[in-house]
Amino acid sequence: MKRPGLLLGLLATGALLSACSLAGDVTPPPGARSFSVDDPTPVATARAPEPAPVDVSLLEPARRPSLAAGQALYADRCADCHGATGLSDGVFVADLPAPPPLFAEADTLREQTPREVFATVTQGRMDKFMPPFSQALTDAQRWDVAAFVYTLSTPADDLAAGGEVYAASCAECHGVDGSELRDWTSPTYFAEASPARLYAAITDGVPEAEDHAFAALSDAERWATVAYVRSLTYDTTAPLEPEIIGAQGAVSGVVTNGTPGAAIPEALVVTLYGFTDMSVATTLTTTIDADGRFAFAEVPYTPETQFILAADYQGTSYHSDVVAFAGDVAQLDVSLPIYETTEDPSALRIEQLHTFVMFETPGVVSVAQMAVFSNDGDRTYAPSGGQSVRFAVPAEAAGLFSPEGIEGETYYLTPEGYADGRPVPPGEATLQVFYQYTLPYTDQLSFAQPLGYPVGEANLLVGDAEVSLNGAGLEDQGVQTIQGLTFQQFSRTGLAAGESLAFEMSGAVAAAAEEGAAGTNTLTGVVSDDPLTLGLGLGALVVVAGGIGGVGAEDHAGRLAPGHRRARRRLCRRQGDRCRVQARTCLVAV
Repeated sequence: MKRPGLLLGLLATGALLSACSLAGDVTPPPGARSFSVDDPTPVATARAPEPAPVDVSLLEPARRPSLAAGQALYADRCADCHGATGLSDGVFVADLPAPPPLFAEADTLREQTPREVFATVTQGRMDKFMPPFSQALTDAQRWDVAAFVYTLSTPADDLAAGGEVYAASCAECHGVDGSELRDWTSPTYFAEASPARLYAAITDGVPEAEDHAFAALSDAERWATVAYVRSLTYDTTAPLEPEIIGAQGAVSGVVTNGTPGAAIPEALVVTLYGFTDMSVATTLTTTIDADGRFAFAEVPYTPETQFILAADYQGTSYHSDVVAFAGDVAQLDVSLPIYETTEDPSALRIEQLHTFVMFETPGVVSVAQMAVFSNDGDRTYAPSGGQSVRFAVPAEAAGLFSPEGIEGETYYLTPEGYADGRPVPPGEATLQVFYQYTLPYTDQLSFAQPLGYPVGEANLLVGDAEVSLNGAGLEDQGVQTIQGLTFQQFSRTGLAAGESLAFEMSGAVAAAAEEGAAGTNTLTGVVSDDPLTLGLGLGALVVVAGGIGGVGAEDHAGRLAPGHRRARRRLCRRQGDRCRVQARTCLVAV
């Protein structure tokens, strides 16, 4: 069975490696990720730093936790994975390595104290792809969420029944509101008491009080009473708005034309995109003045918000670097370069050409290729016919397509093979092309692919250790492991335009056995057959998805509008691990 998801996932690994030489070890670090396919300028791809561990052992709420605030924050930050009612049925559950805890089940949190839940919210569970919220939410907000999740396993009838038991058996000593003897309304008691601890006090009694055991109560009545006592610690008054960390700043800058002698266009529209948690939080537009300058005042932001400026010029979308307000400085000055266009491809080169060869169906070999283009000129390569960079594929190729593109819009099938529909702006690694196809294989294959552009380094990875391969200029780099799979790796450097990537491959294929059999080099049980879903490997979640974003961000097809897609792809490259470990993930909307 052909698995386009697996091949695209491996190409995502290749994208991560495109900024460095693959002559040595190509094993990707945990968190190999998918990159944008049409970013106009390069962005650093270093891993985002992990937040420093937070010691929560002595922390307690500064106030009684608010259920209303906790409910609002849970809906915004947690429900996509945990489900709106705690049933572990959020929209992103299918993309996680394991379902999150069932908060709707009472047993899930009975042994945990609110402080322990608060610690999980604060520090995250990176092994489960839950991000830390130590910077995204205030201490008070995290306590609010910790309190709210306990209520997801408590039906209203149980709470009412517990209230009746409390009124009859507990209120005389503990007070109607739970503030007498042991003050159940205090933040300290809230943070330290687990439901199991309260249950034990009701069932077995406590040393400081005689006749505190209530053996006559049923098990259900005791747990209902526990839920009611827990409710006494909450602030049930609904605030007008959940607490928000936010401010306003100013973003200004200048549009520059990087083509020598070219003028700045009049009245060019500049759009400012603000992203929080990979969702479009702010979209503002303005027009440049005669000097190319622009300014945005009163720009809302939080410590999480990152910004990208964009402008469309002569059919190409250009973006600034990803920027963010730092500390108390609420002013950003940003440069946004644009370029004139050309139909001359002579300044183009391929920095990295990654070719994965996989054997997943007897008699067939699947080939996936990713090319990273740079443009050494001072004009954007944008042919008038709409088809930019081209690749020839073998005549026997079948099923040619781009998993990240739309045929007739972002790529085209030509008599020779594949043509990309996107321009190539000046700069390093300004376009990345993905495509795949199949070839017949009956223990022998002669592969020759003429290349229309110079190639800095070509990397060939063969997903079967039994086949033999040789080709002119190819150097054997040994066996490598990528996403848990074993590959033979070969590389070649310095191919001139017009040369071919060529090799001979022969031998029986060990991995062409029944799916799931021992020795098969597949991700059976992990990789989806959906071409828009990538594999899980090395602890990384790499997902191609679309259709979520800010209000007004979607086009008629339900996908993010092009400007939002391009801007978010760019941000994904900057965000790396942080956006991936969130279920919202690093999006390449198609």
